[in-house]
Amino acid sequence: MAKTSGGVRGKSNTSSSISRKREGYVKTMQSLIKKNVVRYVGNDKHIKIKFNKNGIAHIADDMLTKKLGISKNELHKLDSYLRDATYIKSSGLYKERKDGITKFYYFDDKNKNIRYNVAEREYRDKRGIRHNNRFLYSITKI
Repeated sequence: MAKTSGGVRGKSNTSSSISRKREGYVKTMQSLIKKNVVRYVGNDKHIKIKFNKNGIAHIADDMLTKKLGISKNELHKLDSYLRDATYIKSSGLYKERKDGITKFYYFDDKNKNIRYNVAEREYRDKRGIRHNNRFLYSITKI
């Protein structure tokens, strides 16, 4: 096949199209990095949930591979959707992970029929004190 400026003639540029779509999702969610949500998770415990690049990238992939019932135009509102979602449970891991995640919290959004999966990653500061970083990791259908 002959090469053209748009790629190989006769083949679609699906991978570049998917890449552009993914970049659009990520760009739409960038404003979330400055935000956080505090949620009650039972036993008199509240957790602060942040948004980070890893979680946003994972959610962009979820948007590409799953029909989630949430549009690109709604992605910048994920903080308010998570704030209004119902806490379901937390769960330790059933297998060891290489990314440092040690626990998940699950919140259901009955209006959109989706579940927000919040990851917990433990780290130590310079003084050796343990802290937990919690962030929106992924979105799945209920």
